[in-house]
Amino acid sequence: MAEWTAKYGGVFRIRMLSKWAVIVTDPTLVRAVLQASKTYVPKDGRLYAPIEAASHPRCPNILSSSDAGANGSDGRYWAAVRGAWMKCFTSTNLKRVLPTVVSLCERIIKQQVVAAAASQPTAAAAAAADGNAGAAAAAGPAGWSSVNLCQITDRITLDVIGEVAYGRDVGAVSQKRSRYLELVSGMLAVMHEEMSHPMLRLLRQLRPDKAKAQLAREWNEANAAEVRAAMADPPGEHTIAGQLLQVLDPATGTPLTLNQLKAELVIAALAGFETTSMALSWTLGALACHPAALHKLEQELDSAGLLATAANPQPSPFTWQLLGKLQFLQAVIREGLRLFSPAANGSFRMNIAGDLQLREGLVIPKDTIVGVPFFAFGHNPETYGPDVEAFRPERWLVGRSSSSSSSSRNGFSSSGGSMDGAAYSSMDGGSASLSSIDAQAADTDAIGSSSAANGTAPAAAAAAAAAGGKGSRQQPPNDPWSFSIGPRDCAGQALARIELQVVIAMLVGQLQLQLHPSVGGWQGLLQRRMYHTTLQVEGGLPMLLRPRVP
Repeated sequence: MAEWTAKYGGVFRIRMLSKWAVIVTDPTLVRAVLQASKTYVPKDGRLYAPIEAASHPRCPNILSSSDAGANGSDGRYWAAVRGAWMKCFTSTNLKRVLPTVVSLCERIIKQQVVAAAASQPTAAAAAAADGNAGAAAAAGPAGWSSVNLCQITDRITLDVIGEVAYGRDVGAVSQKRSRYLELVSGMLAVMHEEMSHPMLRLLRQLRPDKAKAQLAREWNEANAAEVRAAMADPPGEHTIAGQLLQVLDPATGTPLTLNQLKAELVIAALAGFETTSMALSWTLGALACHPAALHKLEQELDSAGLLATAANPQPSPFTWQLLGKLQFLQAVIREGLRLFSPAANGSFRMNIAGDLQLREGLVIPKDTIVGVPFFAFGHNPETYGPDVEAFRPERWLVGRSSSSSSSSRNGFSSSGGSMDGAAYSSMDGGSASLSSIDAQAADTDAIGSSSAANGTAPAAAAAAAAAGGKGSRQQPPNDPWSFSIGPRDCAGQALARIELQVVIAMLVGQLQLQLHPSVGGWQGLLQRRMYHTTLQVEGGLPMLLRPRVP
């Protein structure tokens, strides 16, 4: 969809089986669809039913529950569970989780220090002596540990989820083999298959997959045991389980059942796991490919006392007060999320109320699917300029006050401004009226214009017109919106943003990073983008790590 966005602009339509879908990546129209009250398009649970396959029996959850008016729903169930989730992510409760994130990073760093020390003399040297060049290359140079970075970020993220969901350590970092981690990964694969194959449930009835059935049984039993334990001995109110146990089902007036609780806590594990883990891996991989950006981040960490050096071998711990204060770190994270939006497919809605006019000349017919794919949104050249494939954190710093240190609820600076609209040459925004582009091969139609003429950046559009241009690209928002916006945005995004800041700052602050030569540099990393429930690194992310101070 990113290619179609670049070709057809910020709004176009595609055929999805028997239905048309309007794809929106224009920032103004995205706000209209996901956030504005008058043009809000509700979430219809029927489009998200496949994710309910992760829990047995299938039950609606915070992600699959419909908004009021959609699919016959009154929206009260979603509102009840959303309210419970949000109580877990107050600043008071997040402060309780921060030491867990810091401790997990410290344990990972110690593991890598030991691994790097054990590599001298290295396995590479032994392999080379035996004439095994391939094994020598895989092992890495002396003093460096060769790792799959995705496995490290997976383990950190899953242990954070264990703390937030149940108030306990699930042991992903401490255990050499984590069965729970294997179950989570396996069920995500099952969920992806359901989302990708509309006839899969029928096919499995005709031809059962015994291995997947056994995986599902073990997963269900593990989560049922966790929920029963929580019901018998409720965890603290800072946990998702602790809050959900206090929710009354609006339909019955009684507490949530075992199956309802299980469905919510299963989605907490699955939805929060790969999204954050992949965001960490992609961003750290991008830094390893861009020495200038990495050096700039190192300088910022050094100024905050977070960089291990000969003069400061034991850097300061990451504290709550640092959240949102390291502006280049925030820019790095934003750029990583823009380029590698974990929930790449984004949010899909159903326009159920009637024909919806988003702006003059642009009407979405009733019963049309409306999609906001976040990967394509982050790669829209009308918003971010022609270098959308470049990792350039500085694009988030232009026009931003260097002295500002305020922070939002998500741990990101709330200072105003974003990329300067004059940073790129004017781009042809086309006409503001409906236009049709013949794209039969792709079964795609462009709809209207996504230029700044729609009001997102009127000053920039006026300046371009005065200079003789036809329009200007969009003024980008202050955030890549990878966690969505509006009432159905990611409930756990505040935790995810904190985890991103802490993990990246601590790993970069105490470990040197190099992309393994087998990846093939930046272009090789880009070629590893693969959608599988989330935007994953195909084949993992081989990295070389070593301590900054031996």
